[in-house]
Amino acid sequence: MPGASPHVDASGAEIGPIVLLAYDGLAADEASVLVDILGAASLDVIIASVQAKPVTSHNGRVVPSRRAVDIGRCSAVIVPGGLGVASTAEDRGVTNAIAQLASQSRWL
Repeated sequence: MPGASPHVDASGAEIGPIVLLAYDGLAADEASVLVDILGAASLDVIIASVQAKPVTSHNGRVVPSRRAVDIGRCSAVIVPGGLGVASTAEDRGVTNAIAQLASQSRWL
């Protein structure tokens, strides 16, 4: 939409932060690309995890993060892929964090 603010969607609703949920074994390159693309669109991206500590990707890089429970409303929740996604899908802490974030977001 020409002339629209990058922080307002087509309906005029404000676009809040986008939460990227990080977990041990995520694909750091996939997460990095998402952060770069969303950042290039001038959107705020919060990298969060279940615990207040960094997580390790499947190739050993560490992704800094915030606790998901400390985040209020957000516009979207993104869970990137990775080798740890299968075990992460069974982790109650992660599924509870996704449920909490989803209840406060516009998109999942």
